[in-house]
Amino acid sequence: MNPPEALDRELLRGLPLPRHPEDSDKEDRGRLLVIAGSRELPGAALLAGTGGLRAGAGKLQIATAASIAIPLGVAIPEARVIGCEETETGCLAAAAIEPLLEWAADAQAIMMGG
Repeated sequence: MNPPEALDRELLRGLPLPRHPEDSDKEDRGRLLVIAGSRELPGAALLAGTGGLRAGAGKLQIATAASIAIPLGVAIPEARVIGCEETETGCLAAAAIEPLLEWAADAQAIMMGG
């Protein structure tokens, strides 16, 4: 395991965002699947999805708790928002993972978290 690195300007300069030709479209930029958010932490999915678009993802798909799927879709209208089965506490249920495997197979990048 590598030791932690300080996140500073020097490190970020060494990790530039991808450049895309001006005549490219969203298909050329790839598909991102974000699996995040819960009833208590809807901002996690919002911030991750917005960050993915800013980093250059062409198509954004967000899998999140069903109870926050509609408001999230309104907040990020360019995203496909997938409302998943959730637990009593509003987190993704284990049963939600199996259907997401098909979405993941079509994605070029996957982000998971909070």
